[in-house]
Amino acid sequence: MAKIVTVTIDGVKVEAPEGELMIEAAKRIGHHVPNFCYYPKLEPAGLCRMCLIRIEGQPKLQLGCNTRITDGMVIDTISDAVETGRRAQVEFLLLNHPLDCPVCDKGGECVLQDYAMAYGDVASRSGMPKMNKPKAVDLGPTIVLDEQRCVLCQRCVRFDNEITWERNLVTTSRAVYTIIATENDEPYDSYFSGNTVELCPVGALTSKTYRFKARPWDVKPTLTTCTQCPVGCTMFADSRFDVLQRTRYDHETTDPHGDPAGGWICDRGRYNLAYHTNERRLSMPMVRSGEDQWVDLAWSDAIDLVAKTLQDAAEHFGPQSVGAIGGGRLTNQESYLLQHLVRGLGSPNVDYRLHDELMTTPGRLAARVRDLDDASLIIEVGTNSVELAPVFDLRVRYAVQRRGATLVHLGDVKPNWPIHFRHFPIGGDAASLLQEATENVRRGEDLPKRAGEPPTHALARLLRGAERVVVIWDGRGTAEAAAIERLIETLRDADKGAGVVIVGYAANARGAEAMGMHPALLPGYRPAPQTGLDTESMLRAAARGELKTLLIFGANPLLAYPNGALVRAAIERVPFIVTTELFMTQTAVKSHVVLPVKSSFEKTGSTVTMDGEVKDLAISCSPQGGEPLTDREVLFMLGDAMGVAMPSEAELEGLAAAAAAPELQQPLRLTAPAFVRPARRAVTAGEGELMVHALPRLYAGGGTSANDTEFEPLRPHPSAYLHPDDAARLQLEEGDVISVSNALGSIDGLTVVATKNVAVGSIGVIAELPEAPANMLTDDFGAVRANVTLVRKGRQTANLAGAHGE
Repeated sequence: MAKIVTVTIDGVKVEAPEGELMIEAAKRIGHHVPNFCYYPKLEPAGLCRMCLIRIEGQPKLQLGCNTRITDGMVIDTISDAVETGRRAQVEFLLLNHPLDCPVCDKGGECVLQDYAMAYGDVASRSGMPKMNKPKAVDLGPTIVLDEQRCVLCQRCVRFDNEITWERNLVTTSRAVYTIIATENDEPYDSYFSGNTVELCPVGALTSKTYRFKARPWDVKPTLTTCTQCPVGCTMFADSRFDVLQRTRYDHETTDPHGDPAGGWICDRGRYNLAYHTNERRLSMPMVRSGEDQWVDLAWSDAIDLVAKTLQDAAEHFGPQSVGAIGGGRLTNQESYLLQHLVRGLGSPNVDYRLHDELMTTPGRLAARVRDLDDASLIIEVGTNSVELAPVFDLRVRYAVQRRGATLVHLGDVKPNWPIHFRHFPIGGDAASLLQEATENVRRGEDLPKRAGEPPTHALARLLRGAERVVVIWDGRGTAEAAAIERLIETLRDADKGAGVVIVGYAANARGAEAMGMHPALLPGYRPAPQTGLDTESMLRAAARGELKTLLIFGANPLLAYPNGALVRAAIERVPFIVTTELFMTQTAVKSHVVLPVKSSFEKTGSTVTMDGEVKDLAISCSPQGGEPLTDREVLFMLGDAMGVAMPSEAELEGLAAAAAAPELQQPLRLTAPAFVRPARRAVTAGEGELMVHALPRLYAGGGTSANDTEFEPLRPHPSAYLHPDDAARLQLEEGDVISVSNALGSIDGLTVVATKNVAVGSIGVIAELPEAPANMLTDDFGAVRANVTLVRKGRQTANLAGAHGE
């Protein structure tokens, strides 16, 4: 712990840790030191010279942003000399800064505006014309850059270098001609680009989706939680006239300690907003009338129809003929009500798991996200945190680059990390590698490092040398669960710190599990008296004609479920499917009743983050037409119509909070009977075939991202990722258009991308793209076999933003 010293700032004694930056020490007594380039989450740069201070005994003014305090230091931040220096710096900045505040998006929240009022003169002393620099520069798919407004604080460049480690942004030229640009003049392509807009102290960087839409005094800020991925970032949603305009993270308010790896939001959470006002959004309940005909219904009629059909099915075919899939988009309260309603009918068939995962709650083996900061070894098993949990992935990068952790990935497709990591191919079997490495650790074998050694030896040596190990896993695979559990127990027996973080596929998957949306668990992780059918078993029962009614709340299994052949057969055989949705997704189109519901920005409730923290949602905007309800309201109405005793609103809040209590999660084991499934069969490629891997992409999906016109430039183009050796063998070049097919179906119109991230003999296809659904090729889980057919030669311009650098 740092030694506490005493300094005097503007005549006030201040106690602070030795070595703390002076600019932070001044905050302890409420004194603000003006600055442009300083930011608590970034390393001090000393570029703008606005934070001038006087230190007793020093002949010249010093920089408050990179001066560290020592005991007895006497500091002056408000003397005449300091004020004169700051006035000179503001005058210098305004020499060439355009006076376009009335049309600048930053107007009203611009730091330069504030300082010009505090330190600027009424008129400029310069008689020279202002220097012209490029304006409205298209920096990439999300940002417009005005070079003339830039004060060269380099916050954006430093964020890109120090936080994301992607190094897309640079400064070019020298002196007064210096400008912000991108490396090799490529578009600024990052999952975190929007954070640079928020970091910019002036109006140099502006968001394409927010330009000229509102002033800060026009918008109403609402503190809420992002539901685009399991991380659950806290953010502000700003609305104007009840229409959502932007989201942002208020770093000073919600993260006062300046944690460098935390507190950012990704571009999916920042820019996927315009779907709220999309004309394709559902507005009224609809019932199918014929193959492609739909008829609007009043809510009362729709609820009566659904309730009667559910009751009839339970009465004539038994409660086991009713099932429910959902939870990823639902709040805790809605997941609780959904399982309560279905179990109230006598059916235990409820499940939230849509991606063949076993669990999302790590239980007694849990590691916290912040444990990454002190980890000496991080092992990512099968998953891809870059795409599934991008802000969490920033902490992984921070642990490696700033804290010295070693990062290992076990999988068949390399992630797009911009940092150093070791990749061990697994051939679809991570469990065997983990088991053998664990046994080596347990036996204490001395395995000297040598060229060409097997991955198990290298991993065992890393494990033995690590003091703290964090495993990142996607919750898939019974054998993987057993191997991870054995590994962590072995490391803990050896007095090493060890735990697992599960990165789920759905935003509130952990909340759904806690609320009892699981066939073997009641709310609060209590064992269910009767184990129901999980998602796979429900679909198999449906394909056999045994499931008569299926409720699908907040899910799109036709696009997302890995076993495409099974889900397509099941959906075709179920006589009555009810879907709650915002849009006519692939699943909604095949349903019999579709109920329009509100988005997460339009309702209240709570979610559980991947770290187990319960966070609240708040209403920040309203639907712009029609009569959508919340899933909560729909479930209450269904319960009343069917005579199922439902909790009151007040009781529901208490039940949901109790079910998510952290202490209830502790006894859970990864190998508990509730989570065990039969092992999947191994698949090998035949002669001339390639193993197909479905690759998650942050911007994919068939719901909000597919129905957002402003988000369209970020959507990934249907692509096929091939190793260069395979591309050469097949006589394919980047930009060629191909089809990938097998006996089950084909995916057409895929643009070839050559990358060594995919192993020889494999092909990667983006998962959950409506225009090219990867599960068209699958009748089981994991990798499948397929052939490639050339459609046409020649480069095709493709938006590969979703591919993120592959």
